Amino acid sequence: MVVNKAIASDFWQYYAGAVVVRHGIWQALYPIPKKEVYDQPSTFRPIYSTFLFNPADLNGNRAYYPIVSEPKSSDCAPELLTYFPEEATHFRFISPPPTALLLAPLALGSYDFDILRLWPTLGLWSYFAMALFSARIHRLLRGSRSYTEGLIALGVMAFFSYRCAIGLLDGNVTPMLSALIAAAVYSLMCGRQFPFCCALTLLVLFKMLGVMWLPLLLLNRAYWRSFVYLVILAVVLNGATLWLGGFAVYEKFFVLYPMILIPVGKGLIATIRNGFGFYPHLLYASLNVLVLGLIYYGYVMKRSAPVSKAKQPEREAWLILVAAMAGVISLFCLLNLSVWISYSGNYLFFPFLGWILLEGYLARGFWRYLILGGCVVSYVVMGSLWVVTGTLAHLFPQHDAVGAYFLFGFRPFCTVLLPVFVLIIALRRLLLRPTTPGGPMDSKMEKSGAAEG
Repeated sequence: MVVNKAIASDFWQYYAGAVVVRHGIWQALYPIPKKEVYDQPSTFRPIYSTFLFNPADLNGNRAYYPIVSEPKSSDCAPELLTYFPEEATHFRFISPPPTALLLAPLALGSYDFDILRLWPTLGLWSYFAMALFSARIHRLLRGSRSYTEGLIALGVMAFFSYRCAIGLLDGNVTPMLSALIAAAVYSLMCGRQFPFCCALTLLVLFKMLGVMWLPLLLLNRAYWRSFVYLVILAVVLNGATLWLGGFAVYEKFFVLYPMILIPVGKGLIATIRNGFGFYPHLLYASLNVLVLGLIYYGYVMKRSAPVSKAKQPEREAWLILVAAMAGVISLFCLLNLSVWISYSGNYLFFPFLGWILLEGYLARGFWRYLILGGCVVSYVVMGSLWVVTGTLAHLFPQHDAVGAYFLFGFRPFCTVLLPVFVLIIALRRLLLRPTTPGGPMDSKMEKSGAAEG
């Protein structure tokens, strides 16, 4: 595995958070915004242009929303540079204060050891865990072992083994979050609510992933224990952070939070508009409310529908639950600004691959070809990402690889088509497929069980 420390910029903020906890310099946890950057916020616009043009051409042009975590928009606190001066040109820490507490063990090792050895190892094993949980989700939904779950695990590991072979380039936490998504879904299916809550807490702290799952825990059969566990975890983590860092660190975080949430044009709107202009907040909110409402409505209606006890309602309930969770994450990847373009595969496709393939197995006619064919196309397109990126960078050296990749349509695929593909499958399960005893799912499952016997 190859890791280039010079470009593993995301890891800097994680290690910096660990250094802050170890040395007790909580006042240095968050960056100091540059006044010259934020003095005229009315002139800022989303950075759509950076997907189409060379960012070097935009130097000196402040017609974009600044990202507070970048060196051009903020400075590190001097106290932090006293203990951790190297790589100070990389991203600043912007996560909630308890996140730094969870990262504290990183400070037990040196920066070089963590970025070159520990973090890549955690990432590789996280991909293995994601492959395992995705395959186990398929087994639970199918009700028996099959060759498909082995193919799922093998396919996921083959994909990410190549990714790790060329390098975990940015030192991001994405591999761990991908495994946590799959683990959370599997835990909730198995009724293990405390592991689910632990995974959900980490997802929320690092990327706000899974927040929109919370209403699902209240609808129909409420998971009350989950809320008790979440409250306990929140009290413990925030209590420890307050005890060590005080109220000032929270105050500074909430002051910076509007700058952290400023739209940066990564998502569906950026792909559609593809130019300059303000971010349409009303459209963003309306689409979220509409699609979320459809998901929650379908979840309630399906869970309320009568199902014959002789026809394995548990499995039907699992399908509805996973469809709702996948639909929520697909909407998050589609419209949320904290998800980068190429992360839909990590957060959506591979953690839910076992469920997607089973939906294709249960479908008939057009839907079967659409779902299974879409899986093949998605795997091939994302698998070619690294090869195509390198080729385009060689053929078009005047453009950055990301911009060239966007121009040739692969990035819009990950940004729009993949989340829409999964969202359609989820809505089909929740809204369009009737829950009828003796239907195609029951007959196929009975045949599968008979074959296994």
